Order: sequence, then structure tokens, then C-alpha cells
Amino acid sequence: MNKKADFTITMIWKFLFLSLALFCVWFIKEYFTVQNLQTDLLETEVFFERMLYSPSTLSYQDPITQRYYPGIIDLDKLTDENLNKTLNYTNKKTFSAKIDLEKEKITVYYHKRWYKRLAAASFLQNGGVHTVKRTIPITYEENGVFSKGVLKIHLIKKKS
Repeated sequence: MNKKADFTITMIWKFLFLSLALFCVWFIKEYFTVQNLQTDLLETEVFFERMLYSPSTLSYQDPITQRYYPGIIDLDKLTDENLNKTLNYTNKKTFSAKIDLEKEKITVYYHKRWYKRLAAASFLQNGGVHTVKRTIPITYEENGVFSKGVLKIHLIKKKS
């Protein structure tokens, strides 16, 4: 073989290797790039965790030790005003919730006006809202007495 043929064959192999390497890079980029990130479930979980376990929201605080007990709800804090004040989101129209404590027949709302509007939208199933219903067994404190109860939460999140 002559030098010109060796050079041409070498260049063809280099070109094929470069093409294969570029295809692999393109394929990996396309395969591992997230085009549409769904965060609805994560956002609702964060809302539930904040509402139930944050010290300023519903958690019971022992008056002697000043210790907060996550999972034990203080009924004095279970009010519309407290929820709207302590669960502070930058976009007020994102979440709304209805919270029922069945044993005591207490119903409170987080953003009541938006709950009514978004509940109507979820009933019509127009796809503009994401709803989550949870039933959580809890312990609650009322006048120094601890009792067992069931907390039903109906969370409605506007799809973004």
C-alpha cells in the first residue's frame, strides 16, 4: 500500500470514531436531560410536613419545658387565622386546604376563599388543580387532656 491510501484509511477511521463519540454524547444528553419536571407531589408533601410538624403551625408546646411535640396537635392553634399566618407562601393562590378534626367536629381552612374556588374547579375536573386527600391519626391536646383523633386534610394545589 502507498502512503496516500494509509492516510485515507486512517482518516476514515478517525472520522467514524469521532462520529460515534459525538453520537454518544448527543444520546446521553438527550436521554438524561429532564424536559418536564413534575414537582406537584413534592410540593404537597412539603405542605403537609410544614403544617403538621412545624413548631409554629399546629404542634403542641409543653408549657413547662417549652419543648415542641411534632405529631401532637394543639387545638388552640387549629384556627384559620393561625394557619394563614404561619403557613406563609410567596404566592398566596397556590395552596388551599380544608382540615377536619372529626371527633371534635372542628373544620378550619387554609385560604378559605381560594379553597371554595379551587374545589369547584376540581369538581368540574378541568385539569387546573391537583387534589390530595389524607386521613391522619393524631393525638391532640385540649385543656391539658390528650385524646386520639383523626385529622382529614383535603389539599388543593393550583397547577402551575
